[in-house]
Amino acid sequence: MLIHFENWTSTLTQSMVVNFGFPRPEYVIKAFAHAHKRNDLPIETHPDLITIPIDDAPLRPSEWFYYGTREFYQGSELEESIRAYGLPDHANEIIRALFRFANDWSIGRQAMEAVHDNSWLITHPLQIIGGIARAQQDSRFIPDIQLNIFSSESLRKLRHAIDYTDARYLLPAREGGTIRSQIETSTNHPERM
Repeated sequence: MLIHFENWTSTLTQSMVVNFGFPRPEYVIKAFAHAHKRNDLPIETHPDLITIPIDDAPLRPSEWFYYGTREFYQGSELEESIRAYGLPDHANEIIRALFRFANDWSIGRQAMEAVHDNSWLITHPLQIIGGIARAQQDSRFIPDIQLNIFSSESLRKLRHAIDYTDARYLLPAREGGTIRSQIETSTNHPERM
């Protein structure tokens, strides 16, 4: 599966991050995962868009995810949690791809180690993926499942994958929503038939 990035930086999104207990971010970048081939992305007007291929296969027992002084999780345990959401297979693929990306780039660890008001900001590693609850309520929101990247440390790590300060390499938020809906309507999901 391919991951692409969107720039959601605005006064509103920056304020929302502050309300969650983080310092005001310079950027708010969201990662989305949908297409399996770059040709499946309707991005003719964005030839420089950066996409990163990520494994979306079920998490394996041999995969381990470590979070510093906190717990560690086995892939099969997290896979059970993903399946418990009750979402269709293509949504689970999105969640897995975003989760693996977050952990490959230490963004997951950064989030799991975040503290606010003397307590952990998140209590489970899959909580770094946004939009799952909304997708559970209405499958039309599956394309909006995303990874939010905004802490200075996470942005520093992301900078090794993509220069998010250069608009050529990522989509603006509004255009990203249009493209995600085009991908969703043009992609064949057998479980919907």
